[in-house]
Amino acid sequence: AGVNGSMQGLTWPECWTFGGLISATDPVSTLVLFAELRVEPHLFYLVFGESVMNDAVGLVLFENARDFIVDPHFTNQVLLQ
Repeated sequence: AGVNGSMQGLTWPECWTFGGLISATDPVSTLVLFAELRVEPHLFYLVFGESVMNDAVGLVLFENARDFIVDPHFTNQVLLQ
């Protein structure tokens, strides 16, 4: 989106909010495939644990960036200091 300029004009917190929103992945199809193929449990749990961590980081990023957006005193200049 940013390559063609369609994201121009967004503040850093808006970009972070968008990134946090799209970064959370849905591993259900991968885990179902693993169950059908009967892969080693260790691999199943590694993918599941990595997915949980990704979702947690995405949620924290989204929530914190959203807080910056609703704070009227927050500006890009404050961020860059």
